[in-house]
Amino acid sequence: MRSVMNWSRFRRLDTRADQKGTAHHRLFQQWRRSFLRTAIAGLMVLVTAAPLAVSTSSNPVSVSVSVSVSVPEQAGRIAIRQASTGPEFFDSATGARFVPRGNNYIRLNSLVDPWGGTSFNHSLFVSKFFDETRTRRALRAMAADGYNIVRVFTTEISAGSRAGGIDQSYVANLARFIDLAWQHRIRVLVTFWNLPREGGYQLDHAFPAHVEGINATYLYQPLIDAKKRFLKDFISALKPMVPPEAVFGWEVENEVTFFETQKPFSQRSGLFASADGHTYDLASETERNALADNGLVHWANELTRAVKDADPASLVTASFYSPLAVSGDDPRMIRTSHVMRDADNGGSLLDFIDIHMYPDSQRMSREMASFGIPNSGKPIIIGEMGISYPIVSRRSKTAEAAARSLRALQTLSCQEEFRVQGWITYTWDTLETQTGARDFYTATADGNGVIARALAPRYQKDPCAWSAAENASITPVTHD
Repeated sequence: MRSVMNWSRFRRLDTRADQKGTAHHRLFQQWRRSFLRTAIAGLMVLVTAAPLAVSTSSNPVSVSVSVSVSVPEQAGRIAIRQASTGPEFFDSATGARFVPRGNNYIRLNSLVDPWGGTSFNHSLFVSKFFDETRTRRALRAMAADGYNIVRVFTTEISAGSRAGGIDQSYVANLARFIDLAWQHRIRVLVTFWNLPREGGYQLDHAFPAHVEGINATYLYQPLIDAKKRFLKDFISALKPMVPPEAVFGWEVENEVTFFETQKPFSQRSGLFASADGHTYDLASETERNALADNGLVHWANELTRAVKDADPASLVTASFYSPLAVSGDDPRMIRTSHVMRDADNGGSLLDFIDIHMYPDSQRMSREMASFGIPNSGKPIIIGEMGISYPIVSRRSKTAEAAARSLRALQTLSCQEEFRVQGWITYTWDTLETQTGARDFYTATADGNGVIARALAPRYQKDPCAWSAAENASITPVTHD
């Protein structure tokens, strides 16, 4: 009996990877980066030292040649500081404010599941599907539009190795992606999800009777310890292969949620001893809420410490879906306000919070308010900002309508009560589906790229500015 269920039917799909980079590949990448830095520096010395003499005959002619060499500007890890307007991201090397604006880049395919059958899942870093040419083209187009961040996913299907530990080819593919992104000065937010099927990270025993399913992820210490070990192993394997400043942050879990239909929250009596060291009375709604809130803070703190052990200067986050999106018989129980608080105010050690919104424009304000965003020192980003076909079709079935809705959400989220500091569109160009029916508009594949243009820093310098003229002037853009 499996101790961890496959929750893919309850949660939106994400992406994973695999490629051919072994230890030899990693050594080559390190040598290559060192060589390029040396070569560029040497070229600059040659170019600036003296004019180039070109001999075309017995009478040499001195020709002054102007050579433009693109040398990467100084850049450092992204950090967080407190400004007069609240918390903000900044480049630790230059001191310049950093406003994350980018896209989710996702590839999906049917993958062989180590537990049997197949899983339609994230395939970006799986060696069989890793498409460097397509990846280069996408990142180049993002950079041309001024985007500076891309969010990607790992997956439980391929991240672990059958021989034990992390699959090195998978990590090498992610490293290659990060290298390609950084060539365009795009930073990468790496998102983790469930424990790998392989690698020795799954528990070798069943859950105790008082906790089950997804709830055990956050409330059962052995599962928390397994996730800590996985995160440390994965980040430690990747870290020597990539420039540290190319990684914007690590997202330890995508769309954190409890299920009310699973223990302990399905119980209305008895006591529950949680991983946070406290015991809660399940007959009390107040204590049940405290169990969820305190349990999430404990879980987040444990995983944050694990990531910082592997990468001390990094930023750590987790993402949350809109509580307002839960209705009817949806079993999800989304608790956000406590984990968003500062650690010295009963909150978590997470550095920033990633919220996800797929709004109907009629309730954007209510949906933002449902997160219960506190006045804390943690910046907030919208790490998934998308529009589904059904929502847009209620008004006008066009990509232009979707673009205007997303721009309206972006400007609304800038309001002082929400303090959002970054936006990542869902998705750049994901057309793969399991059923053949698409769920979401994409930045580039719909309306000839109208969404990418509407949100692009190249065209919208200030993400918080909105005008009637802009609303009327959104026009398509073509990406080569």
